[in-house]
Amino acid sequence: MLDLTAGKLQCYLVGGAVRDKLLGLPVRERDWVVIGARPKQMLALGYTQVGIDFPVFLHPKTKEEYALARTERKCGTGHNGFRIHTDSNITLEQDLLRRDLTINAIASTDTGKLVDPYGGQRDIQLRQLRHVSSAFNEDPLRVLRLARFAAHLWQFNFSIAKPTLKLVRQMVSRGELQQLVPERIWQETHKALQTRNPEVFFYRLYQWGALKQVMPEYGQFFQHTRSPIQPLKKISQLHENPVLRLASLLFQLNQNQIRYLGKRFRIPGSYLQLAIAISRYQRQLRQYTALNASQKQQLLRVTRLLKEPHRLADLIRLCVVISLCEQHKPGILMDSQRIMQDIQTVNSVTAAEFMSQGITGQALGDALQKAQVQALELSIDS
Repeated sequence: MLDLTAGKLQCYLVGGAVRDKLLGLPVRERDWVVIGARPKQMLALGYTQVGIDFPVFLHPKTKEEYALARTERKCGTGHNGFRIHTDSNITLEQDLLRRDLTINAIASTDTGKLVDPYGGQRDIQLRQLRHVSSAFNEDPLRVLRLARFAAHLWQFNFSIAKPTLKLVRQMVSRGELQQLVPERIWQETHKALQTRNPEVFFYRLYQWGALKQVMPEYGQFFQHTRSPIQPLKKISQLHENPVLRLASLLFQLNQNQIRYLGKRFRIPGSYLQLAIAISRYQRQLRQYTALNASQKQQLLRVTRLLKEPHRLADLIRLCVVISLCEQHKPGILMDSQRIMQDIQTVNSVTAAEFMSQGITGQALGDALQKAQVQALELSIDS
């Protein structure tokens, strides 16, 4: 590591890396705070500056983030309504005071000595999610972060401290979450989908009245039961893929709602395609063996399985989970081997033969579809 001790610079590991290490969880990324530094000093040591709002520097070798100690003051509305102040005289305690939860306000020296001015270790022992200061209610994004940490630490039976919960409800009642930029909502949601218990994130937001503010399309499904998140809970026990998890959550919406939500939050298309396919076609997929050849050919085409057969595994996983969550409805009748054979059968019939006969345009499409259906019929009969 480059020498940060020169010029009385002090460097501390902070945030999630310290928290997760204390909990015995794997540390996925490390963030550092530097005390007593100015931007010119960091640049002179070979660090690369990134970020616009405040000075953050990338280590030239590890690419880990090193942020200068800072304080912040509320000067506007929403998540971005803050004035950031960095100065070489800002102390570690002042920097930690601006953080959201006490368990995230613990720092560690390079020798492992902990600096814990706000009782984070105590709250880890008590299994409590508690805000560091009253400044918590100045940033509505912290409501989503709190829900995400509740999901991340659900396995350890963490609860939310009553004073913190009171602040959350006040922020929700004031409608402050409606000021959040949709992209930031998606960022927190995406992180939550990668936790061990993502269903907790959505259920907590529902409990607090926040879900209808940040995701009204989905919030309407929560009335008096957790049932809308049961597919997400079940799929998350089996698979870590966030694309699968999101699809298990959104399939209850119609395709227009999914597309609108995706456009607003700028969700990657790969996430939405699976969710839309399950929303529109999961019942036909679950009853695949009961379909005739024409219905099968159409289903394989509209679900993009003819072009992307690798999608079949994910579609089947989701259909199985949905079937398990709807025990009162007809069971699943899918046969993955049969579907894959049908995909190969349909794809074996190409347009080249008809084009060689001079068939083009709509007639070409009709002839190709008819031949593919006939091939499926022969395959069924054989």
